[in-house]
Amino acid sequence: MQAAVAVDERLDTRRWWALAVLCISLLTIILDNTILNVALPSLVQDLKASTSHLRDTLRWLDVDMGGIPRGRLESLSIESRLAAKAGVLELGDGTFSLDGMPGTIAGTVSLKAPAAAKFNVGMERLDLDSYLPKSAAAPVADASSPAAPGAPAALPKVSAAAPSLALKLDIRKLAYRGETLAGVTGGAR
Repeated sequence: MQAAVAVDERLDTRRWWALAVLCISLLTIILDNTILNVALPSLVQDLKASTSHLRDTLRWLDVDMGGIPRGRLESLSIESRLAAKAGVLELGDGTFSLDGMPGTIAGTVSLKAPAAAKFNVGMERLDLDSYLPKSAAAPVADASSPAAPGAPAALPKVSAAAPSLALKLDIRKLAYRGETLAGVTGGAR
């Protein structure tokens, strides 16, 4: 009978230790969540950025600017709310100005693999003609003989782990080739 009592006491001691470990683990998780919830509001900040040397920055990034007239893509400013949450940056309630033309912007950037970015851009008016070379901005004189379409180019295979970018545009009035188009929306992935 004494052997049975000794075994029960050892089991009881192990059970108490297991309960103590579980309680400490739970306390650690609760404390960690509390710290995260207290710190989270400090991760939301206003973002303000501007440059009057956008062309120089794009040139430094090796973006070909040969077809864009001088005086365009010179200045960009943006103001928005930036929130950081577990591997994701959220840009919300943003306004921007590109060469003096105002617009709105919102989006998310996922920093997890694979990286992904999604942006919504809206503008009241965009004069696309001012960004095109003068020969391309002029209206086409003879549209009676359209060019014959060639064979479609094969799209390259994209890895599932490749970064992705999604862009949605909403432009109320778009000036293109001397015409004003209303309610232009589009997207790209």
